[in-house]
Amino acid sequence: MSIEKVIKGINKGRSFLITSHFNLEGDALGSALALRYLLLALGKKAQVVMEDECPAEYRFLPGSDRLKKIKDIRHIKYDVFAAVDCSDLGRCKAVAEMVDKNKPVINIDHHRSNNNFADANWVDPEASSACEMVFRLFKRMRVPIGRKEALCMYTGMLTDTGSFRHPNTTPMTHSIASELMDLGIDASEVYAHIYQSLGFEDARLLLKAINTVKFDSKNGIVHFSLKSSFLKGRKLSFDLTEQILNFGRMIAGARVVVLFKENMDRPDQVRVNLRSSKQVDISGVARMFGGGGHKNASACTVNGKLEVIQRKVIRRIRRLLNP
Repeated sequence: MSIEKVIKGINKGRSFLITSHFNLEGDALGSALALRYLLLALGKKAQVVMEDECPAEYRFLPGSDRLKKIKDIRHIKYDVFAAVDCSDLGRCKAVAEMVDKNKPVINIDHHRSNNNFADANWVDPEASSACEMVFRLFKRMRVPIGRKEALCMYTGMLTDTGSFRHPNTTPMTHSIASELMDLGIDASEVYAHIYQSLGFEDARLLLKAINTVKFDSKNGIVHFSLKSSFLKGRKLSFDLTEQILNFGRMIAGARVVVLFKENMDRPDQVRVNLRSSKQVDISGVARMFGGGGHKNASACTVNGKLEVIQRKVIRRIRRLLNP
């Protein structure tokens, strides 16, 4: 599982299909777009194809207007399939169906739960983000970094570290961010695009979601729950999940924050997003329910009724916190 195999795969390929997980966020987009710029600089052909369209708050990213949605294309010719920030090929949804078994697959990821699905796997759980790993690719391959690439990578690092507040923030993270800022990145402008662009109606919706909060103060568990009807007919212009989880983390004494959200298309399926304080490894709970992720940020999708899943997950968390 090394960077060398990825570099070898890049050098051999001529045209690339780049993708990431569904429910796009800053690191998935930033790393995919930055990788495309690296490949173009090497004289390769590269196209970014995603399950989702680019969220509004990330449309300022250079190259985001070139992103293709899987439903809008029929076929793309490529030599190498590259997945970034994706622990499991299934998380690419329909884009994964474009994998040709006769062509190599590259996997660049920082999730501890990555299942090494590719021919060339580079998985580094110590990296703050996939963008940090792509930055290292630029350096190792001696490809100059311009402002466009820097903006994409800085954005992914910013979002995946919670604005450099989460435990995955390291001295290396700050060092790389500093180098990227020297290339003309305005940190306050990036922050405003992502975190200060919430419309008034979206703010009211967020308040309703936050109002579902419950707090087990004895164990330090904060949790929220959203029925499928809550979002029915609404097209969000922001990342509701992260906004809710960030609010939960603000509560004094919170050790674990959980969001239970029914799938809009399948109410019998619940997405469970988990966040934890530095001292609590929540990834094991996600794995128990078929998911995975990082030590302090994990998720899983579970079939069943919301109330039943909620009881089961919280019971597991209490066991974790009280061994």
